Amino acid sequence: MTVLTQISLVLIGTFLFISAHPGVIFKNGLFLLGYIALVPIFILIKKSSFKLSFLWGFLYGFLCYSLFAFWLFNYSPLLFFSAILFYSVVLSLLFALIKICSKDSPYEMYIMALIWCVYEYVRTLGALGFSYGIIGYSQWKIPAMLSLSSFCGIWGVSLVCLFSSALIASVCVDYKCIKKNFIRYIIPASVLFVTFVGLSIYCLLEKDTESKTVRVMSVQNNTDSNKTGIDVYKKDIRTLASITDAKLNSFEDVDFVLWPETAVVPPIIYYYYNRIDHERFNIIVDTLDLIARRNACFVIGNQHSEKNSDGVFSDYNAALVFDGKTQNIIPPCPDIYKKIRLVPFAEYIPVKFLRKLSLTESEWQAGRNYTVFTKRNLCFCTPICFEDTFGNLCRKFVNNGAECFFDLSNDSWSRSAVSQRQHLAMSVFRSAENHIPSVRSSGNGISCYVTAHGRIAPDMIKEFSKDAAVYSVSVPVNENPSVYTVCGDWLPVCEICILIWLCISRLLKSLLKRKSKSDRINIWQKKKQMLRN
Repeated sequence: MTVLTQISLVLIGTFLFISAHPGVIFKNGLFLLGYIALVPIFILIKKSSFKLSFLWGFLYGFLCYSLFAFWLFNYSPLLFFSAILFYSVVLSLLFALIKICSKDSPYEMYIMALIWCVYEYVRTLGALGFSYGIIGYSQWKIPAMLSLSSFCGIWGVSLVCLFSSALIASVCVDYKCIKKNFIRYIIPASVLFVTFVGLSIYCLLEKDTESKTVRVMSVQNNTDSNKTGIDVYKKDIRTLASITDAKLNSFEDVDFVLWPETAVVPPIIYYYYNRIDHERFNIIVDTLDLIARRNACFVIGNQHSEKNSDGVFSDYNAALVFDGKTQNIIPPCPDIYKKIRLVPFAEYIPVKFLRKLSLTESEWQAGRNYTVFTKRNLCFCTPICFEDTFGNLCRKFVNNGAECFFDLSNDSWSRSAVSQRQHLAMSVFRSAENHIPSVRSSGNGISCYVTAHGRIAPDMIKEFSKDAAVYSVSVPVNENPSVYTVCGDWLPVCEICILIWLCISRLLKSLLKRKSKSDRINIWQKKKQMLRN
């Protein structure tokens, strides 16, 4: 295979990857491309040399993530190029690792798919965990794949996509030997076909369970988080109040009103009780007056300041819940959830020695508790923005008793409809995985209601618009938890165990082969010595 052909495979693989996901080319992504996105890459790894695999991995990582997450540049050019360089290096090492582990195996392509599955899981772990770009999220509109996620999370969906790519790549490489090895291809193809058909039938036969209905208003004020200052904060509150009042005048039976992440920037509790800034205090009073005038329970994104055990104030990205039926509105006494999973290099700096570079204006602290609120006959949780991209985090809320997700988000910093669609594509899986609904309120999109099976309901508020929508949310009751809710990320753990077993068995075979060769050499030398004697 020529170098030009290998470069072509990198370019084709990049195009398939970015086209499968929501992007500039295809608004919602082309889900079918998710099943073939890795075909050129698996062929490339098999056919290229070990040394060149580093280069192709670096090039593929650079092209994929720079074109997929281009909106990150709008937040910080330094962060954008750092992230792209990081994933380019990671993928160059991944290509080399796949080349080593799969070499000379009759199941080479499937081992490639297995390693890629493990890579997708591992890169979501730890302080630098990042879920954007997982191939399974290309299936966000496919009912069968959404149903599959309730058994094994997004990882089962990715496995189907990657296994399909591995099968097709294997056929492309060994097309001359298909007749000889027919069974090798027909069995995995049959497994994929039966899986998809079975899940499709499961979706058709799926019955609605017993449920209760709550009325939830999602407000989208089309804010710009890149703009700061007291005048901006005043304008945002006026906009939120205007939209909320107008909609509540038409829908008086609303149970909950959701405002986006950091909809109110000045810390409500801190400035109300300390009163050290007159203008910020007035913003907070106006906000509390609006809440007190209405009968609904308000769930508000707010920057919260709280004194720690050392007497120093710490800042949190938080959700505040105000319910006039059970607590004071003025003076404020809300229930609070503090964001647990912070955005690395945006909300905090995970590496200590880099903190001196001051890449963020202020570093927020992470919360510790998976808080579930009980208001108006509903148990709900409030994952904030980045948090709803992690399945295992959200299932912990459900295991704590949450019946509904109220997602408070704000992607306005990206200034990109693509970013918002990619975020939504991940968010819908949290409902599908746990069989509980979610209502999203985002600063400038996309605000919507997602059913307990991961389907987006009508009346979705479009990107970059000021509006509010009232949803009749159907909340399942007395339903058994899903397999994923109970068992979590069991599938990638199994994949890691299988991969470790394959590596150990391969190493043992290599050692035995060397020993056998060494024994044969010794025997031959002894025979040679005997003949000489």
